[in-house]
Amino acid sequence: MPTPDTIQGVDLPTYDDPPAIPDDVALIWYAMISRGIPRFSNDAALEAAYPAPTEGQVAWIQAEQRLAVFAGAPTDDARWRTLPVQGDVETVPLLTGWGTYTGFAPPRLVRQGDIVSLIGGMAGRTTNAALTALQEYNLAGTGAIPADLCPATDQTENRPGWLQSGTAVSNAQIRVYPDGSIRYVPISTITLTSGSTRGYILVPDMSWKVKTA
Repeated sequence: MPTPDTIQGVDLPTYDDPPAIPDDVALIWYAMISRGIPRFSNDAALEAAYPAPTEGQVAWIQAEQRLAVFAGAPTDDARWRTLPVQGDVETVPLLTGWGTYTGFAPPRLVRQGDIVSLIGGMAGRTTNAALTALQEYNLAGTGAIPADLCPATDQTENRPGWLQSGTAVSNAQIRVYPDGSIRYVPISTITLTSGSTRGYILVPDMSWKVKTA
């Protein structure tokens, strides 16, 4: 009779079992699938294939570009959970008038599963700009953030970003939009210069869930 293997408990045929090659191949094949990483187009396809998943099963969901593991079965919170898959770190392309600030990294993006993190940084003014309090300005234009990294909904950070030019300073609100743009709102009126007292913006760390297909 079939004997469970010593690692995963899969029933394997023995020499005493009657020949049944198709059945034996199917047995091994389905054991491999359930313990491997099958691929699905979306969550609906995954749930249709595995209506009663086993603790520890892993799957790839193409629409959301995420790796998921089924966990929590001993509790009432059993569900498919995202495993972080880190993408490349990408520098955010800034609009004309903004450039790198010597000695500091610019804002950058990195994706982990269905979460994107904006790694805060600094950008310096390359032209003069008079900014009005509570008016919204673009730091990075539409499409600056790639479509697959854009947030599902408007993201507004109220933690202090920072604008400074010489001794003039202003807190700022940083906003990320689903169209891929990054904007900022100075709390106080301030003029940023590009000379020896070059103005700069300090962008805080942010994170959001990406759009789903």
